[in-house]
Amino acid sequence: MTSHWTVAAHALFEYANTESFNWFEGEGKYGEHHLVLGLDGQYVLDSHWSLLAGVEYTGRLDKTEHGVPGTTVKNAGTWTGELGVNYNIDATKFVGVYASADMNHRGGNANDEWEVENGFGFGAKFGIDF
Repeated sequence: MTSHWTVAAHALFEYANTESFNWFEGEGKYGEHHLVLGLDGQYVLDSHWSLLAGVEYTGRLDKTEHGVPGTTVKNAGTWTGELGVNYNIDATKFVGVYASADMNHRGGNANDEWEVENGFGFGAKFGIDF
């Protein structure tokens, strides 16, 4: 190990299609396009413990509400922050606990503000390096 810091970025394009799940009562079937961009960092404390932090932005690329003509959405998206601790079982396996929170912007009119969602997410992970 030459460095205690590791940083990784990720990008993802999503298309959520409603054709399989008829969520809307209109004649058409609509979809949403999302772009997800994130940055994750890890600081290795010693051979067994690591601290992790990450931030991710999920933005709506569509300018309409769920593709419905006549509706408008501007600057809608979600920021997600995550903090965690990993215990490294050995050189290739780990378990970790994490907490996360979201901040949303619904978009649509000038009065919409960024709001922190109520509550936090908690979870555990198990990983194996290949």
